[in-house]
Amino acid sequence: MDDLFRKLNTLVRSRVNEVLDNPLGLRRDRPLSGGALEAEVERLRQQINAAIDHEDQLNEKIAGLEREADLLDIQADEALLAGNEAQARHLIERMQHTRRLIEMARSDLNAHQMAASDLIRRVNL
Repeated sequence: MDDLFRKLNTLVRSRVNEVLDNPLGLRRDRPLSGGALEAEVERLRQQINAAIDHEDQLNEKIAGLEREADLLDIQADEALLAGNEAQARHLIERMQHTRRLIEMARSDLNAHQMAASDLIRRVNL
């Protein structure tokens, strides 16, 4: 799972660099005019919509992971009350792992929000 988040993080960072190098994603080989300009604006709107959708997905993922961590915490407490220390230890390890995943997802969300915000700002200009 950590490997998946590393790959996603790399993907997000490469996309951020791509946006910073060519913030509007414009083709530089020819000037845009008329219908081509409208098509480019529509393409940029679609990119912004996709970025917003992706942000929503990341927020949902974080919320799901937070619910999972809370549930594991409750289960660990219950296992301790029942005198099952081995089970409690296992649940605490899983909870800590889930919390690390939450932090990585939040970091990815932060990077995505910065790139999306910059893209929106530059498109509005």
